[in-house]
Amino acid sequence: MYIPKTLIEDISSLKVYLDENETTYTTEQQEEAWLVSFSYQHSSHQILIALGDEATVPLGISPIVIIAVSYTH
Repeated sequence: MYIPKTLIEDISSLKVYLDENETTYTTEQQEEAWLVSFSYQHSSHQILIALGDEATVPLGISPIVIIAVSYTH
């Protein structure tokens, strides 16, 4: 997924959750965005992307931006 650099300058503070479990990811710097990739088995999942240093998802939502995606394949 692409995340504009205007939303997050320091990609190291990004947290990715797959079905409420933090998961590992890779990033690739683009000119105006970050390309964020992670692996999962094809089925129905809840994916949360937490932007910011105070990422405490899913236990409590801090004043950060959360991108929630539900994907079924």
